[in-house]
Amino acid sequence: MTSTLLKTTTTNMQQQIQIRTTCTTLVTCAVTICKSWAQYDATSQLLLRSLSNILSQRIASQEQAAKVLDLGSDPTQLVYKQTVAIEQTFERLHHIMNEFHSVVHSWELLASESVKLLGKSVSLFSLDKEPAPLSNESLIQTAAIRPEHAHQYIADLCSMYTKEYQYRQSLLETLPMHLSSVSQLETVLERWSSQLHIQHHVAQEMEERLKLYKAIKKTVEAVD
Repeated sequence: MTSTLLKTTTTNMQQQIQIRTTCTTLVTCAVTICKSWAQYDATSQLLLRSLSNILSQRIASQEQAAKVLDLGSDPTQLVYKQTVAIEQTFERLHHIMNEFHSVVHSWELLASESVKLLGKSVSLFSLDKEPAPLSNESLIQTAAIRPEHAHQYIADLCSMYTKEYQYRQSLLETLPMHLSSVSQLETVLERWSSQLHIQHHVAQEMEERLKLYKAIKKTVEAVD
């Protein structure tokens, strides 16, 4: 009887460790995905700023054609070059949107994995109702991010980034209609950079909890 109980306890502990490890991996992936989006976002904002500068130059070339001629340049050729530069910037923006789409796809895959992990953890913890005896392992388990919390973080972030991607897709589709003035383009840039659909504090809280868990785990294992 004692041997069977010990074997069951050991098996449950091994399963807990496996779930905890998988959970930590999923949360680590979530942090990485957030950082990937941030990198692409920084690039996209630089491109929009560049687009605004080129548009400003093109408008000036059109409005001050006489001055351009006085400077020894062909205003028509200059406007053509600026128009080509605008088209190239649009191409790069569309490429960045593909990267944003890849990020959203990564969120979807991660959300699916978190659902699977949540199902496994519910089954395990429903069977293991006895409080774990105080030990280094129980301390690590207590500090770990629970699967239901990881799932909530990932599900929320997946929804946020998906909505933001869809919003940016609509902004990009209507962007050509906002090239008549720099002020119109600046309005688009302001909406783009605000990231209205993303609550950054959620990702920050998730990352802080992950760092805290890793720090506690490292400390406990060093004493063990």
